[in-house]
Amino acid sequence: MPGRFERKIEEASALVSNSPFATIGDAVIASLLPQFGLSSSPWLPDALPIGHSHFGGPADLPKGQAWPVDREGRPLALLMQINLADFARPYGHHLADALPGDGWLCLFLDMHGPGQGQVGQDASVSAFQFTGDVSGLLRLHADPSPDTPVWTTCHALTVYPADHNVGLPSLESIDCGYQEYKGSMWRRLTGRKLSDEDHDELVFAIDDLARTRHDVRLLGSPTLFNPDPRRHLEDPENWMLLVEFSGECPWLVGATKPSPHLDRPKIGNVDYLQYFVRKSDFQSGILDRGRFEWMLT
Repeated sequence: MPGRFERKIEEASALVSNSPFATIGDAVIASLLPQFGLSSSPWLPDALPIGHSHFGGPADLPKGQAWPVDREGRPLALLMQINLADFARPYGHHLADALPGDGWLCLFLDMHGPGQGQVGQDASVSAFQFTGDVSGLLRLHADPSPDTPVWTTCHALTVYPADHNVGLPSLESIDCGYQEYKGSMWRRLTGRKLSDEDHDELVFAIDDLARTRHDVRLLGSPTLFNPDPRRHLEDPENWMLLVEFSGECPWLVGATKPSPHLDRPKIGNVDYLQYFVRKSDFQSGILDRGRFEWMLT
C-alpha cells in the first residue's frame, strides 16, 4: 500500500508524462520535494492554548527566556510559533521525516531590518528552538515601540495532514535536478527550447494536487526569486528552504486594508519571506540558526 507521498509522486508523474517535460520526466520527478500546507485564522491570544502553533501575537517561551529585541531595544515581532508535534510522521520522504518530532520553534523578525539576516549574527532576526513539557512555558506579550508602523495580531495556525503536497523547484534553483537540460540539450531532445512558461504551468498543476492550496509552506525549494536567494550565501548548495511565506492578505494591524482571505497571511509590506537552514543542521534537527530573506513591495 503506497504512502501519501508515494501517491502524490504517482499523480505528479502522470502530469509530467503529459507535459512538454515528458522526455526528461525522470529528472523532473526526482526533483520533487515535500511540502506541508499551513493555514490560519484570527484568534484571541488569551484563548489560544499554551504551546499552540500560531502566527503573530504572543510567544510561549521557556521560563527565563526574554523576548528578543533589536539593537535599539525595540521588541521583534513574532513571525510564527510552530509546535513540531503538529506534523504527522512518517511522511515517506527523507526531508519530511527528518523534522524533529516534538518541541517548538519560534521565529522573530524586525520589519525595520535590511531584508535579510542570519540568526546569531543580526539583531533584526531571532529564533528559539526548545523542548520540554508545556508546563515549562510562559506566555509573553510584547508591546510595539512607538515608531513601529505595524504589529502582528494573533492567528491560530493549523497544519493539514491531508494536504501534504509535493512541489517543483524553480528552474533557477540550485536543487533543480534538470537545469542541465536548459538550452541546446533541450532543443536536441525535443526540437524546442525549454520554456519557463511550460514549467510554470507544470508547477501550478502539481500544486493543485493538494486538497487545499496554502500560501505558507513548510519545506520545499525556493520559487519566488530569480536568481535563487541562496546565491547570496557563501555556500548556497549547503542550505535548504524551511518556511516560505507569500500572499496578499494582511495579518498585521493597519498593514493594508482588510482582506477576506484570512488564511493567506501577509507580513507588513513584505511580499515574500523565506527562512533557510543548513542542510546539515536540518538533518541533525537544528532549526534555530538559519537565515531570513524577504522582499518588500
